[in-house]
Amino acid sequence: MKAEICRKLIHFTGLGYIPLYIYAGKEVTLLIVASLTLFATLLEIARRRCGVFPQWILRSYEVDGVGAHLYFGISATLITALLPMEACFAGIVLGSLGDGIAGILKKMNLNTISSISMFIVTLLVLLILDLNPLASFFASAIGVVAERCGRVGKIYLNDNLTVPLLSALTYFAIASF
Repeated sequence: MKAEICRKLIHFTGLGYIPLYIYAGKEVTLLIVASLTLFATLLEIARRRCGVFPQWILRSYEVDGVGAHLYFGISATLITALLPMEACFAGIVLGSLGDGIAGILKKMNLNTISSISMFIVTLLVLLILDLNPLASFFASAIGVVAERCGRVGKIYLNDNLTVPLLSALTYFAIASF
């Protein structure tokens, strides 16, 4: 359980994206997020070649695969580059806070309330951020579906990539109407 809480505390630091974007703007945020994603890529290469990464924090599929931090970095970079601020906030809240909450609850064998908790908490945070209520509702719902959907056929879908991307795109599509 300690390792899961440490993993999720790292998730929650992603919420620092919001004040960074508000105070520094899109360009600076994109530069920082892209730089961190490049760093994560180099870290992944070093981890795979030299083993320089604490193994206890990795999930079994990450030991021989790609770490979740790189997937999140890729999704954060893409949404920052391509979407407006509000859609980015939706993706980051769902990917950082929502996925983190769901992960902790699942680890505590509270699977039945993990999705509901993720939905309610992220929707409330998006509304506190004064984002479009309808778009926030659908972004939260799609984020939950993406978090729950681990595979499409034989293709593994990493929720650190899919949750922020799909939530942000959903928010953007609904808010654009």
